[in-house]
Amino acid sequence: MKRSGFKLTHFLAAIFIASILVFVFIFFTQEIKKNAYKIICAKNLKTLYKAMQTYASNYNGNYPTAEQWCDLLVEYSDVDIKKFTCKAVAGDEPYHSTTSPISEANFPPNLIFIRDYNDNQDDHKYLYLIKQSHYALNPNTNPNSPTNTVLLFETKKDWNHFGIMEIASIDNHFPNGCNVLFSNGKVKFIKPDEVAELNWGGKKQTVGSNNVYSDLELFFTQILNKEEVVTVTVCDTQIKQGDPNRLLDILKSYTQSENVGVRSIAHNIQARVAKHHPTTEIKQEVVERLVDGLVSKSELDIGLHETTYGKLLLDFREEDFSENAKSKILNALQEENARRPVILISGVAQLMEALPLLKEIMKKREVGFDWYYTRRWAARLARARMGVQADIDKCIKLVETIDNLTRKVMILRSDIAYIRQPEAIEHLKPYFLSDLRLSPTNPNMEGELVAKYLLPTLIDTLANFPIEKKISRGMYTQEEIELCRSWMSRQRQWKIVK
Repeated sequence: MKRSGFKLTHFLAAIFIASILVFVFIFFTQEIKKNAYKIICAKNLKTLYKAMQTYASNYNGNYPTAEQWCDLLVEYSDVDIKKFTCKAVAGDEPYHSTTSPISEANFPPNLIFIRDYNDNQDDHKYLYLIKQSHYALNPNTNPNSPTNTVLLFETKKDWNHFGIMEIASIDNHFPNGCNVLFSNGKVKFIKPDEVAELNWGGKKQTVGSNNVYSDLELFFTQILNKEEVVTVTVCDTQIKQGDPNRLLDILKSYTQSENVGVRSIAHNIQARVAKHHPTTEIKQEVVERLVDGLVSKSELDIGLHETTYGKLLLDFREEDFSENAKSKILNALQEENARRPVILISGVAQLMEALPLLKEIMKKREVGFDWYYTRRWAARLARARMGVQADIDKCIKLVETIDNLTRKVMILRSDIAYIRQPEAIEHLKPYFLSDLRLSPTNPNMEGELVAKYLLPTLIDTLANFPIEKKISRGMYTQEEIELCRSWMSRQRQWKIVK
């Protein structure tokens, strides 16, 4: 009689079953984490709702102003600043520590001092919190708005961000969609195709009437008068059909408004005018106005240096900067502690005469910052954009020293792409072609392809890219990614937008 035993087939079957169980376990663990972060995000919004109600009860039934709502909630409603951050979104750590205090002259507007402490007897540290919010305020709402009116919703990382459905972020979570807080305090996860159907202010907005000029005036008048509902907005179709010079004449007074939010919106609309009417005259006029804001020392402008002026100027080219604009940038660079946005824009304007000044900035050590936040790094990037080979090579080498893939990709898609040199594109290329993934929750989990993060950057940088830019990276299909990868693989020379 044959003795029964544990055969090889039994062993292989056991291995197969075990592997399936492990796969199922990992899959459901990932799903649980994704849902957990979605729930935490919703709880954040409910916490912010309570803070909004606390503020309103203390200030005559009014919500904080849209232009300062995050700052005001932190200051007057005692809300934990971490509640403004959605953990499902990849990004920098919210904390920043230094071994020496940051001087008042160099203190960036995006930091808040928390405390100083000792790790041990020899290591005294200073802890700062980075201001960042993944939520935006709908300015068309107040404590008496209908219960189904949108109050807060998910958006891209910013601070004191406000607006309506155009800035809603639908790719913070999987599957796509965003958490929305309504005026009754309830939170609902909204699918992308449902966002436009929400109540954004009690009245339906009028988009695209026959008179863009009166619409523009009415739009700003309603914001300045703090009317309950902004009933009109100006769409790109209207801007295309309008007279650009007349549009810029109307916008000029609003770019000098005492309301910082109005200033920012007016400059953003000016940039859209330049985009849809790309003549040299129009682009240089818009750039001149942005540069005036960038070099201004007015308190109203300082807060917009990086978030508005510097950000918008990055989208222009060397020929868009008049000699007068270049002169203003050069003068600002010569000042003590020239600001980081000014340094970066000097590279966009190709200010070759600024190369020695940038080299001097690179020699100045800055205590308390990771190197990729410093003015020294900005100066090296600007020199690299102007074609200094040693700085191009050094920038790429420095980025490769970063071990954290999430942080590396964030720097790759902004700073390395900013250089606009063939070496930079060649460095981005293998990351775009790879199967590396970033997770919105944990870098060790499977998440979105790095290629999806790099796509918008490559579209902006390469003149003949095969697809057009979309509102959100979540809107790019796998077929489009494969098309772009195939195109990138075939390229031998790069046609770079400078």
